[in-house]
Amino acid sequence: MLFVKRKAQIDEVLKDLYDLKNSGAHQNTYAIDANINFFKAIKTFRGYVAWFFKERLALDGRRLLELSDFQLADGKWERILQSELLEIEKWKFPDNLRPLRLAVLDAIKTLSDKKDILTVINLGSGAMECERQVIEQLRKQKSTQRILFVGIDSSLASVEAALDNLKDLNLKIIKIPVDSMANTIEASSILGSNQYGILIIAGDALALPRYLGGQKADLLFYTKFRHHLSEEAKPVFDNMTMSSAGYIIEEDNLNNLFMFIVPLIIRSRWNHPILLNGAFFSVLRDPTKNDIQRSLSGGWKVHFSPSIYIKHLNVSNN
Repeated sequence: MLFVKRKAQIDEVLKDLYDLKNSGAHQNTYAIDANINFFKAIKTFRGYVAWFFKERLALDGRRLLELSDFQLADGKWERILQSELLEIEKWKFPDNLRPLRLAVLDAIKTLSDKKDILTVINLGSGAMECERQVIEQLRKQKSTQRILFVGIDSSLASVEAALDNLKDLNLKIIKIPVDSMANTIEASSILGSNQYGILIIAGDALALPRYLGGQKADLLFYTKFRHHLSEEAKPVFDNMTMSSAGYIIEEDNLNNLFMFIVPLIIRSRWNHPILLNGAFFSVLRDPTKNDIQRSLSGGWKVHFSPSIYIKHLNVSNN
């Protein structure tokens, strides 16, 4: 049954990709062809092995896009991706969010008591599972720090996933379309007398200064986000984040063989072709460990695991 469902899903994806290619509606035909070849290859494990040893090595990560980037089928594939990512983020073993969760908690501890209310912003926030786990941990620690958590994501699938994922926290959650919002994120007015609150902005994360209205966030973090930007946009993004927050955390996968092997084994991820595409094509666009080490400057610190890196910078100390 799983085989039949998997095959049908791949065939549907391929139809959408061929329709997109034939329509001429998207200029990046290189990325479309790369996705078509990938989904054709993973119809069989033998095909995947051939793709892994041949085509993968020739792919240019700077020109790639993931299936979810094309916004096909009214966001169907992105909704599936968000759902499957959230499932993985909720696992107790392996605890995939542990490194990021601890990094965010450590940053909050460093920033605590400096202000009555902290503003913590997540760019490209997805389902905001990290925030959910952080709030639960802060409650266990009986923290008294007041915090407004802000998620910014242009994907409606991500926004809806976040609203559904956070509802059991029994917190004040506000969702606003970007075109209807005021120029600034007013933490005190949003929180009121509450200790925690969540603001979800359905808008472009790259328009962050507009949402801040000249203010600075206390903590800004982004995960698996920067690699989606063009090489020209990355330094612009870096300058924007540096001027928009007092503390920054960047987390992403490393470009190595780990993600091409382990996800195929753990809990039968082979049966989730949309997730495999997101994972593999993300890795092909990610930096290597050497890339990260060469680029470190200006007070950035980095921690590595087999599959990810976490960079953090206390901007106020620089």
